Amino acid sequence: MVAKPGRDLWDMFGVNPWLAKSATGKYVSNETALTISALYRAVRLLADVAASLPIHVYQKDAEGQRTQLSNESERYIWGRPNPEVNRFVFWQSVVGNLVMNGNAYLYVVSVPDRPTRRPVELYPIEPRRVKPGRNEQGEKIYLIDGTTPAKDWVNGGEIVHVQGYGTDGIKGLSIVELGAMGLGLALAAEEYAARFFGNGSAAGGYLSSDQPLTQAQASGLSAAWEELHKGPANAHRVAVLGSGTKYMTSTLNPAEVQVLDSRKFGIGDVARWTGVPEELLGSSTTTSYTTGTTIEQIKKTRTDFP
Repeated sequence: MVAKPGRDLWDMFGVNPWLAKSATGKYVSNETALTISALYRAVRLLADVAASLPIHVYQKDAEGQRTQLSNESERYIWGRPNPEVNRFVFWQSVVGNLVMNGNAYLYVVSVPDRPTRRPVELYPIEPRRVKPGRNEQGEKIYLIDGTTPAKDWVNGGEIVHVQGYGTDGIKGLSIVELGAMGLGLALAAEEYAARFFGNGSAAGGYLSSDQPLTQAQASGLSAAWEELHKGPANAHRVAVLGSGTKYMTSTLNPAEVQVLDSRKFGIGDVARWTGVPEELLGSSTTTSYTTGTTIEQIKKTRTDFP
């Protein structure tokens, strides 16, 4: 059995068990977290760089000289892991799963090759489909899609588990779950900023009239104003007001400024969770550098490095 993509609880019931709710009220999952541009870039950088590295196997002779081996029977390692994707896409998926979820699972297709089995194909398994644990004998097992138990490859099974940092020896910890508060704040800040700048051509303001208005008249004035002036496409249109109505502008209050600044904080937060330097995440809070600039060169031009 090859553990290819299948339906999960989200597909079947519209319920995602991998959602984490933050104090902002935003639910954070792998999908929503990747809409944060800084996190997407960090994951892509780590996954793309790792996937682009060559995979070589060497053997030393009696004189200590190294010889590169490229046995055709081991093509699943250094060549194409399976017929469906190339080597880069395969390892990109594996490393991406490891970064986001703290775990990467590979399903190994093997053929009998006495006295041992011989792997011939590798397939990545989406981490949310796998639940690691132990059976009654204390052996580590992996429950796939809630029904199919599998064992680790070294114990005669089919699964290779690449585990990140964890605390129980069973599985790694997900940065999406651990960082739900910070990621939720970044999502909320993105939504707030989008709504803030989409609500009008000015930073903020209100309509004021020197005449008494009924609720219906006030609602009508508000609707007419929004129809003509709400959104970037209507910016700087000429406003014509009657019945003693004036448009009073207001400036950003400290709370709004703080929310907008939190978007910048989110970039640094992602850098801390992933270990990717903020300069590589395209942060507008740092100085711009040309392509190929190394972190060592950046440090020489920055004064805020410790």
